[in-house]
Amino acid sequence: MPILNSIVFSALYLLICVPPAFFGRHRKWGFWGYFWASLLMSPIVGLLFVLASDKPKRRPQVGRKVQS
Repeated sequence: MPILNSIVFSALYLLICVPPAFFGRHRKWGFWGYFWASLLMSPIVGLLFVLASDKPKRRPQVGRKVQS
């Protein structure tokens, strides 16, 4: 039973790490950056990283001309 408990705990922890990564998918580090931060530190710290991060800078689109 202890092995089953550790597998269930690990699966739940991975599932809890997904929401901060989902909220950070359009931020500077992206989904996987915030997922790993949540996984290595904690989901709460990962969520704090998401809240404190900046949105990525928009690059100007090349090839589009402005019509006047």
